[in-house]
Amino acid sequence: MGRPMLLAAALSAVGTLPGAATAPDEATVVRSGALRGLSGASCAELGCNATYVPGRACQCNSMCGSLQICCADYEEQCSNITTLTATTPSPALTPAAGGVVPSVAPKDAMSYKGMAWADLSIAGIGEMHFFGIGDWGGLDGSLLPTGGRARLIVYKGGHTAGPHVFPRSRWNKDHSELLCSHDDFVQCYDTSGASCSSGCGFVEGVDTQPQQLVAAAFKERAAKNKPKFVVNVGDNFYWGGLEINCGSISATTQHQFDQVFEGIYSGPGLEGAPWLSVLGNHDWGGRVFNNGWDQQIAYTWASNRWVMPAPYWSQTVHFTDLGFSVDVFMIDSNAMDAKEPTEDPEHNLCSSLNNPSGASCSSAGGPPSVDECRDFFWGLWQEQQPW
Repeated sequence: MGRPMLLAAALSAVGTLPGAATAPDEATVVRSGALRGLSGASCAELGCNATYVPGRACQCNSMCGSLQICCADYEEQCSNITTLTATTPSPALTPAAGGVVPSVAPKDAMSYKGMAWADLSIAGIGEMHFFGIGDWGGLDGSLLPTGGRARLIVYKGGHTAGPHVFPRSRWNKDHSELLCSHDDFVQCYDTSGASCSSGCGFVEGVDTQPQQLVAAAFKERAAKNKPKFVVNVGDNFYWGGLEINCGSISATTQHQFDQVFEGIYSGPGLEGAPWLSVLGNHDWGGRVFNNGWDQQIAYTWASNRWVMPAPYWSQTVHFTDLGFSVDVFMIDSNAMDAKEPTEDPEHNLCSSLNNPSGASCSSAGGPPSVDECRDFFWGLWQEQQPW
């Protein structure tokens, strides 16, 4: 699956920010009247906010323009927060004592590679908890993709709100015998198990809502143990991450985050806990490299808990009253799924069979072409070694 690795003292996180919101040198970024307003709510009703507020049909904060999720009356009602002063980040950010939190998204998703995010200080004595999770994101069946993309619907009922499942084929332990093909599994879902191969092992109520069940256990434990942060190791959205092209801006980003993340992982014990995040191979696109991975990075600047400022980055956590600190290194190991264009099309980000003609993420700082894709990912992996 190309899962990002975790390093250092049992903790680790990674992230990266896309070029959704650009920041010219010492420039003033003004949200223009061209912003696409979303219907269903208004800033007059909701009020102007400094940060993203989960569960709203549209937003009234200074970053809503970068994701095109502003309410229709945003500029009229919130003129006092429509102007931001932006400065260009240092071209070579290095981990430093205390770290930094840039006030704006970088020029592209690679600008903050290797940065040290601002230190997190946690007071108190006694047992401390953090949670780890990965490979958690489902299909957003209610999404209506743009740009000619197909809806993420695999089986009957998959069009409804909330995360859905992509049924995977199942093999025996040695992976020598296919027990249940994808099509066999889909039939199980279509018939609620009434017509289903025994090799699929389908269980109604379990296979139909795995993310919800894990989230329920996650939230139950969070209410009890109150994790100080969450280490999120990738594969955040299936099948291929955010269903937009890299380098583009779309309300698709907010829709998928609302359906698959914001509306699923919330509640007592999780409020305010930062999600230290990285990209999995499915977040880059699974069998392609040109999906909206950069928008997951950009979401760092539109959320009060999602932290993914770059493909690889670091976080220091100080347990001030316990007298120790933890360095968390978030890395991107997706080079393991970056092969020659003609190889293994089902498990290859650089596949010439699955990537569209002319695929390029150069505007977001990513792979410029299918032919240069493998070198990009292995170069990204190699530059992390001395870091």
